[in-house]
Amino acid sequence: CDWSSDVCSSDLKYTFKTRYRKFTRATIWPIIQFFDSRRGRLRRFWFIPPEDIWNLHSADESYVNIDAEGNVEDILDFHSHVAITHKDGSIDIRAIDNVVDNSTIWRLDFDETIAGLTADDIARVTPAHLVRNKTDAMKERWHTDGKCDITLEFVEVLDEDTVTLICLT
Repeated sequence: CDWSSDVCSSDLKYTFKTRYRKFTRATIWPIIQFFDSRRGRLRRFWFIPPEDIWNLHSADESYVNIDAEGNVEDILDFHSHVAITHKDGSIDIRAIDNVVDNSTIWRLDFDETIAGLTADDIARVTPAHLVRNKTDAMKERWHTDGKCDITLEFVEVLDEDTVTLICLT
């Protein structure tokens, strides 16, 4: 699986492109089912990039400490949520409330605690992005009866809210 991301600089919105290459029918079927479950662009979902950009230093129920790399201001500008992948495979996603710069370590404070969280329980810490499919359709490219390529594109959802429409007639 190949993937890439890009940031649209005007509004700091991520786009992600994931290419699944030469997967078997059995492997590609759950991906197709997931796409169908999102009804194209209709339903949003959490996307956790496959890359590890943060190194875990320590953790508590209300925060994680990561090694300081880059500019601390970029954390909240580019990443509103953090994904905590536990060693048992479960995932918790929390909004980042605050970032504390402790020189070589940055503390990412959660909006809501994760009961019993310790660094020993964590397999991975990475940004999480609320996204939706970029299009309502996807293209399958079959190399043989048993090998298929699919490319999916996601776009980050910056803000959604319920609105009231007023009838002007």
